[in-house]
Amino acid sequence: MKYILFFVIISLGLSANGSQYEELWEEIQQIDKLKAGEAFKLEEFFIMKDEAGIELDGMIYFFNAFDRKKRLALFKGKGKITLTPPDKFEKLALESKFGKETFERDFENATFTFTDDFYEFIKSNTEKYAFVSSDYSSKDDKKMMKRTKDYLIEYKTAQDINTDLALNLLNKEKGYFLMIFQAEDNDYSFKISPNEFEEITLSERVFTGKYLKEQLSPILSFHKREDYLLPATQRMRFTNTKQDLISHDIEVVIDKKLDMKLKSKMLISIPDPNTHWVKFNLFALMEDDSVFVNDQKAVYHKNENDAQSYSFWLNISKAKQDTIKTIEVYYRGNIVRRIQNFMFIKSYTGWYPTFGFFEQAVFRTKYTVPNNYTFIAPGTLISKTQTDSDFTVSYVSDSSEIHTTFSIGPYKNSSIKEEGYPLIDLYYYNASQIEETKLDLLQSYKFYSGLFGDLGMDTVYATEIYSGHGQAFSNFLHLSFANFTASSSEEFGLVSFVAHEMAHQWWGIGGISPGTSRDNWLSEGFAEYSSLMYAQLIFGDNKDFLKHIKKTRKNILTVARRENFALPIIMGGRTYKRKHPKDGMLMTYHKSAWVIHMLRNMMIDFNTMDETAFKNMMKDYFTTFKGKGVITEDFKSILDKHFGTDMAWFIDQWIYGVSIPTYTFGWKSEKQDNGKYLIKCRVKQEHVTKGFKASVPINVDMGENGVATVRTFIAKDFTEFTLPLMPAEPEELIFNAYESVLCEVENEDYEDVQENK
Repeated sequence: MKYILFFVIISLGLSANGSQYEELWEEIQQIDKLKAGEAFKLEEFFIMKDEAGIELDGMIYFFNAFDRKKRLALFKGKGKITLTPPDKFEKLALESKFGKETFERDFENATFTFTDDFYEFIKSNTEKYAFVSSDYSSKDDKKMMKRTKDYLIEYKTAQDINTDLALNLLNKEKGYFLMIFQAEDNDYSFKISPNEFEEITLSERVFTGKYLKEQLSPILSFHKREDYLLPATQRMRFTNTKQDLISHDIEVVIDKKLDMKLKSKMLISIPDPNTHWVKFNLFALMEDDSVFVNDQKAVYHKNENDAQSYSFWLNISKAKQDTIKTIEVYYRGNIVRRIQNFMFIKSYTGWYPTFGFFEQAVFRTKYTVPNNYTFIAPGTLISKTQTDSDFTVSYVSDSSEIHTTFSIGPYKNSSIKEEGYPLIDLYYYNASQIEETKLDLLQSYKFYSGLFGDLGMDTVYATEIYSGHGQAFSNFLHLSFANFTASSSEEFGLVSFVAHEMAHQWWGIGGISPGTSRDNWLSEGFAEYSSLMYAQLIFGDNKDFLKHIKKTRKNILTVARRENFALPIIMGGRTYKRKHPKDGMLMTYHKSAWVIHMLRNMMIDFNTMDETAFKNMMKDYFTTFKGKGVITEDFKSILDKHFGTDMAWFIDQWIYGVSIPTYTFGWKSEKQDNGKYLIKCRVKQEHVTKGFKASVPINVDMGENGVATVRTFIAKDFTEFTLPLMPAEPEELIFNAYESVLCEVENEDYEDVQENK
């Protein structure tokens, strides 16, 4: 479906205040037509920008741009950039893409956009050089400047400047540095930005679709050099946002035609008093009426383009200079559509202003709805009033939340309640699987409460939505219509789907939430594996559970064996932005679930199949960090505690790494004088980094004499070992029993398994 993007620039007082943004836009449009103000001849010139060494040998021309200051430069000659990231997982990202841990490229053309001391550094270390305009206006020079202009905007047909660039220039940040250069294989950029969570970024040119066209997509991102002197648990919690959202009050009036009038009131904190501009987003089918900052009406300018949301650039400099500001947005629209007897909502979370996905706030919402519809929303219902034509309900979130939503429609209702657990209140259109869905919601809640810890909820609301996805909110679930219309509830995937959304009450919503975008696996991976454990329990055996595990293993291996394979789990949202966008879900959901599965099987007692150690660890993790934003290092601290050793090797391999081993396994048995059997094994390990290791169980099947499980630790490229004497002749050996390690296993004759020479 095609949507219209409205790009909105907002300022306070006179419209001239908004011209700051418009002037910046016009300056960017003209950068390929500017005349240079100064030039310098650089000979074997070297400059260090954090971890990047930049060598320049040639001419550099400086232009008066962006507030008429020397903030733009063109280089032509011979140049080289060398960059080695400090993070081990970023080094691995480089190695997986280019074959080595250091990025090196030669170039002949480059541009520099900056607010740091780049110009002053050049000026103080060399002498000015006489020049004429023809020196920097060749066809290649113009092409380079034009490409730079294209990279500095996000939509070519609207006044949509690159967000990070605009924030730095409009807020007059010092320390911004953007180098765009043409290497033989591609266009690249190196950037240092005070506004980013990780300030250093190396990007490459990619084609990103019809509307964005060619853009710069990150290859690397990491913190400033000095930040690595701090512990990871402190460094990874840094934030460089221009605003912190404290609370969000939303009032919505829905009329009989389903048209909506809305008021959003956001209370924000501005940590930096020098911040003059902030940006927020709103769904494109919403029409804005007016905006106020600290009760002062804002004047704004709107541009249109094709996309699903529009952006407000808000100039807050004329508002009262305090650190707490109130932004009020009055707007209207229609995002709810009735199709026969069900409702379709075009945006479940974008219909109110948002600053970003990881912004959390206390939501206070008030809805006025026609009497002929049922209406449900997240949070605690604090009031309800009714007239002859409509009713009004008010909710408040129990804690700071990432987002809110609602459901509206001619719903039917069914509930289930068990003593000691919350009421499961289900709203639906299709009744074929209603009893099964209710039961899965209740039983999964009970299962997770026992396994991880009780949340103490009074009610969990769940609603059927006309969409193929599910989504969790605090005490509220959106469940796809597919779950309600299925011909049978006996499908493993349907059961785990419902349980996955319920599991988010523990992982990602009300319980433990990811502290950064890199750590989203701690939400999605945990919810996914929790749902698989629940489905395993419900189905009563391992058949369907292992079938699902094997299927995801196959998909992950397909990616792992592909050239330019997926980034590691720790890359978070960046795993979605490569040539294969489905890799993101595969890493964040399925490979992350495998990580928990491997830990579970490392801790299980195979003699008794007792899982007490694993359950104690999971409950300890939840209890320790309940109500907090966590990072990967927090989870590692729990692993260290319960394994009694430093588990860095495991995290390095499976969260920071991309290696997935192939094991070639062979065995033979020899009868001993005492009647028992000696089993000799050989294992060849491939497709892994140096030092890779894994605890791999082996099932020894002795037919009528039973099955014995033996753990073995594979830590070399080639390993020979013997198993404990067995009381009977083995019929079969299963290497990697119970799918305990994410790997590929090839079985060969014992003699054929040989060490690579």
